[in-house]
Amino acid sequence: MADEIFENPRLAYIFDSFDPDRSDLDAYESMVNEFEASSVLDIGCGTGTFACRLAAKGLEVIGL
Repeated sequence: MADEIFENPRLAYIFDSFDPDRSDLDAYESMVNEFEASSVLDIGCGTGTFACRLAAKGLEVIGL
């Protein structure tokens, strides 16, 4: 169970602002494209940056 403070959605916004360059996700997105995936299970999705990025492209994403 996570600490209560980590359930506050405003914390994710603040956390992500400390590392706005997420070019590290480009390689993973390339793999998704290569496999022509229509759905992705994002295990350990953190604040959901990658999951949201894929969902915005129309993929079905489950974040865990």
